[in-house]
Order: sequence, then C-alpha cells, then structure tokens
Amino acid sequence: MSQITASLDTLVARFGVEETIQLLEYSQPFVRQWEQQLRDALLSGDWESAAHCAHKAISSVRLYGSPRLEALLYQVRDGDNITVIQHDLFEEFTTVNNMIAAWVAEHKDAA
Repeated sequence: MSQITASLDTLVARFGVEETIQLLEYSQPFVRQWEQQLRDALLSGDWESAAHCAHKAISSVRLYGSPRLEALLYQVRDGDNITVIQHDLFEEFTTVNNMIAAWVAEHKDAA
C-alpha cells in the first residue's frame, strides 16, 4: 500500500468516502494551479516566485500523503538544487495527481 493510499484511507476513516471525494475534488484545481504556476516560474528562472508557489502547494499536497512530493516542494521553497530536481518534481506531481484522480473515479463509481 502506498503512502498516498494510506493517507486517503485515513481521510475516509475520519470523514467518510463522500466527504473525502468532495475534499479531493475541491483541492485538485488548487494543486494543479500551483503546479502550473510553479512550472512557469521554474521555466522562466524566477526562483522567488517558484519558492512562493512551492510554499503554497505544500499544504495542499500534504493532504495527499506524498512525502516525496512534499520534500521536493520544500527543496524548491528553500532553493536547494532547484535545477536538478525539476524533472523529479513534475514527474511526482503527475504520479500523485493520477493516483488521486484514479482513486476518486473508483470510489465515485462505488458510492
């Protein structure tokens, strides 16, 4: 079981399936927005904006239970090896977003 799945199971235990789905559907546009703004800032070399976007994304991403994505965002926020980690960062964003979307679709069908 991945940490993301464990995190989602914790949310379900606390709030129930329907409320967890609502929470995830509500948060996904914000996460995608921060991801796009972060991508734009990094591609333009605007490290200050990238750090700001990473900081904003951390709290939303924490909900998903991906320690790797959270750690990568902290690296961007703190200015650590930003150019080195960009590929890993966006690869992890894609993985996490896909897992969340699949979980929501699966549980929506069952609800």
